[in-house]
Amino acid sequence: MSRPLIFSLLGPLQVYAGERVLDLGGKRQQAVLAVLLLHANQAVSTTTLLECVWGDQPPDGGHRVIACYVHRLRKALAAATDQPEAEVIQSMPGAYQMSVGEDQLDMDTFHQLVLTGRQERTQGDWQRAVRILRQALAMWRGTPLNGVPGPFAAMQRIRMHEYRTEVLVDCLDADLAAGRHTEAMADLMDLAMSNPLHERVAEMLMIALYRCGRQTEALATFRRLRGEVKRKARVEPNVRLRRLHQAILESAEPPPRDARISAQL
Repeated sequence: MSRPLIFSLLGPLQVYAGERVLDLGGKRQQAVLAVLLLHANQAVSTTTLLECVWGDQPPDGGHRVIACYVHRLRKALAAATDQPEAEVIQSMPGAYQMSVGEDQLDMDTFHQLVLTGRQERTQGDWQRAVRILRQALAMWRGTPLNGVPGPFAAMQRIRMHEYRTEVLVDCLDADLAAGRHTEAMADLMDLAMSNPLHERVAEMLMIALYRCGRQTEALATFRRLRGEVKRKARVEPNVRLRRLHQAILESAEPPPRDARISAQL
């Protein structure tokens, strides 16, 4: 019986056949698989594969090298699924295509959960939004494509990390909207430390601190953010942050949060 493979990109590149983790070969071969997976069900030219894996320094006979890697990947993946090799990675003139079905790629599942969670935020169901977004974030196993070489993988690591940060910010915003400022505190502090110029994170942290009775720390958060913004961007924080800072100085309770941080202070 054919067994569907599960492809995991949210951490070190791994492919599962049931409980078994497949041997994907050397790092460059894994890089070829990563490119095909991130273009799942699309034709990827051999020239693009060479550029993604080696940049502007492809190996001699690069097209033959790619063909060899694809052949090895086909054998490994087909053997694990009892499928014909040609059905796993398809060949076409000057290109290859990775066939991936529904629920086989963890990135697709992650994106679907995020979409559902954000829809719940839009509808004002904060508790359900938090549960779904936390479920999505729990899928991450570490640095995406960790150890996979090549300029494409490096770019994807940055892009995927930024996307995860956006999702975490949305999740924490829903936490605050649900009145879960205490539960959100640790993540907000970590985010503020790793993203010192992120004004949306600073705003949420200030509100959480204030609502936990830590007014002095909320004001200190603004001062740190203002110092960083002025030093690196030579501008003042946005008007929302300045109004929030003034409201906390005056001990005026900030208004309830909405999912898009659109309430006027």
